Amino acid sequence: AQLPSATTGTFYNFYLTAVNNTFSQAVTSGSLPDNIVLNGSNGNLSGTPTVSGVYSFSITATSGPNSNITDYQMIVFAPPATLVSVGGRVSVASGGGVKGVNVILTDSLNNSYFARTSPLGFYRIDNVPAGATYTLSISSKRFEYTPSNLTVNYNLANTDLVVTPIP
Repeated sequence: AQLPSATTGTFYNFYLTAVNNTFSQAVTSGSLPDNIVLNGSNGNLSGTPTVSGVYSFSITATSGPNSNITDYQMIVFAPPATLVSVGGRVSVASGGGVKGVNVILTDSLNNSYFARTSPLGFYRIDNVPAGATYTLSISSKRFEYTPSNLTVNYNLANTDLVVTPIP
């Protein structure tokens, strides 16, 4: 049976309903999502899951000599991503802003987010999913920058880059 889905970091509460009698219930194979527990006397599945994924498990309901095994599946989704912005200024070592440089954020799945610098070297990349680490790089025919890692958990307004002219 497919149970209602859950979301990591959000409290989950669902009752398995026994018909025709009072049953004690226990997980007899597989495993519940992390931090979800089964109250064996009332069939309540509750808790705040911490890991997303698909969980398959069996619950055996027992009343006296009678028992019944039911296979369940619960999907725990990751929470929707919060979108933030990353911005700053691209300049040379002497402090002058550099225009026309593409600033690029690339995630672990090779999704890229980018912006082009303004005439004074400022840039802002919008709609960046928070909670990930990105490779920060540039694309330019005139300047170079050694890529670096940047963890993005909230809006970043002063992510400044100092570039070197290509000889």
